[in-house]
Amino acid sequence: MNHNQYPVYYLVAQTEYKDTKSILNIRFARLETNRVTVNFSTIGSYPIKAGEDNFVFSCFNNNATGQVENNRLVITALDENGQEITSHEYRGLMMGTMLGSKGGFKVNRDYANFSIKSELYSEETG
Repeated sequence: MNHNQYPVYYLVAQTEYKDTKSILNIRFARLETNRVTVNFSTIGSYPIKAGEDNFVFSCFNNNATGQVENNRLVITALDENGQEITSHEYRGLMMGTMLGSKGGFKVNRDYANFSIKSELYSEETG
């Protein structure tokens, strides 16, 4: 495969013979093409209750197998008016293996309606 714009490609090969079908899903990783991504962001407990320990959490990685330094991930919980409830920041290395970061918080009122926003900044991928 000569195309190398993205760090990961999938090749799907499918064959059929009479009443039998075989499918192969093959993943190619480009070691030299880094792209860091956020895979999952969440809250520890819903709804957010006043006075109770809670946390925001996110999983992230580099889609290629290399290491990318100088990354910043900001996870923010926002109320229904877009106002910040809490924010957590991770700064550091991202690599091919899945990593996670967790930030604990406690609030003085309940929240049933809120959103989680993740922002990822990387020198490698812009």
